[in-house]
Amino acid sequence: MAKTTTLYIEDAEIKVLVNNGKKIEKWASSPLETGLVIDGLIQDETKVSEAIKTLFSREKIPAGRVVAAMSGLKSIFRIVTLPAVPKNILDEAIKNEANRVIPTPMDQNYLSYQILPSAQSETKVFIVAHPKNTTDSVVRTINKAGLRLEVLDIAPLALCRCANLEKVIIVSNWLDNVDIAIIIDRIPQVIRSLSLPIESQSLAERISTIAEELARTITFYNSSHAESLLDESVPVLVSGELAKEPDSWPLLLDELSNQISILPSPFVASEDFDPSVYIVNMGMA
Repeated sequence: MAKTTTLYIEDAEIKVLVNNGKKIEKWASSPLETGLVIDGLIQDETKVSEAIKTLFSREKIPAGRVVAAMSGLKSIFRIVTLPAVPKNILDEAIKNEANRVIPTPMDQNYLSYQILPSAQSETKVFIVAHPKNTTDSVVRTINKAGLRLEVLDIAPLALCRCANLEKVIIVSNWLDNVDIAIIIDRIPQVIRSLSLPIESQSLAERISTIAEELARTITFYNSSHAESLLDESVPVLVSGELAKEPDSWPLLLDELSNQISILPSPFVASEDFDPSVYIVNMGMA
């Protein structure tokens, strides 16, 4: 099987993972100086690219093709339904609908989309608007590091691929970044990426804010899906720092009693591998 190298550039560190099929062969991370990356936007591309080079050299990972992920901050995810239209005008119809439903100017975003299974009389489309400045900074930095970018992913979408369930809620956090996703019929229905207040110093201090955002996300979904409400039967999968703090899980759901567990690793690895740290990388592989 061909090896895959995945790279995730976060605000505070770089994470790389090499897998061969379903087996993880290498994983490593390297901290970044404060301010080099802010909310996913790379501020100093030269320094970050040098940090990537150093990490790959240290771990003896060849400087070849990589699959990379950018932060989901300021990216917007929507599912839209269009009337059935001829294929030759479908792209234009999707762009027009994106202009209508995306609240930020489309000239500041790149648009990606995927056609979903639909009834014969309609076309359902999953669309993503991701900021050009963040996207371009990641692409340039990877090129400066001497790597060949094969695919650029978005972190919360990578998380969703790790959840092998029909219906599930995902909550993942690392430092001050949080991703929340609601998956129904294996399709992400709602995705939110947010940055917590910088004054939140510990996970315990951040839990209440994460719980509020989770409740807000569930309420938002339920308000427009009366036919398939999220109730206590829907499992919640956690990753990142939350995976290391099971005592805090009940605080996420207030008085609800949904089953909470760790977002599982889809790969085989040695016992010293911590999947909660590299879950985004695994979702890209």
